[in-house]
Amino acid sequence: MPCFLAQPSTKAIREFVARQSEKPFSYSEVGYSRDFPPRGYVVDHRRICLGKGLATFEAACAALRSWEMFNLGWVRICWPDTRLVPGLTVAVVARCFGLWWLNACRIIYVIDESSAIRKFGFAYGTLLECFAACLTALAGSITAWLHLRLSMQKAWPSLTRSLWAVAAISLLFSMILAALYGCRFYFPVGWLDIPWMRVLHGTANALGFGLAGVAAWSLTNRALIHSASR
Repeated sequence: MPCFLAQPSTKAIREFVARQSEKPFSYSEVGYSRDFPPRGYVVDHRRICLGKGLATFEAACAALRSWEMFNLGWVRICWPDTRLVPGLTVAVVARCFGLWWLNACRIIYVIDESSAIRKFGFAYGTLLECFAACLTALAGSITAWLHLRLSMQKAWPSLTRSLWAVAAISLLFSMILAALYGCRFYFPVGWLDIPWMRVLHGTANALGFGLAGVAAWSLTNRALIHSASR
């Protein structure tokens, strides 16, 4: 997921899409959303009535074909005229916090049925970006190192230092998992799928880093207020 200080040029986007066209998906359960999701996945289902009649249905189909769901102002698709053909790769350009980000997706399947119930839609999946995963893991590891330094400062009580250490070790563990997950198609860690990431990575972040870190900061803040009120 490359990051830019300015809006990426058309050439840069096309080169990015060309590189990503050879990359595998970022997950192994490709195409399962068409039927039933595999174990451990959470189904995020939303339904809304757009109107009635064939004209409304065709207008909705046209919006999907032109990728209108990505026309949000801060994010756009490159390119909106990309045909809905399985195997084609597109780039999602997003602007956040003054930076521009590129992410790649590939069309997996298209639904266009004219049976008793008219159906239209398509599915796309994110592609593996080993560099982005490792970069994110590096940034998280730096945060873990800063927490570890706090745990070594003897000025804080033992409980606070222990909580800092738990937060640091948990974050470092979750960042290692993130890097391995991003590179799992290049290393023998195929078992590290979404369900296992949710259990290991999610638990380490929520309980280890999140809960222990908040508790440590709360105790530190309380100690500083108490010290200042003397």
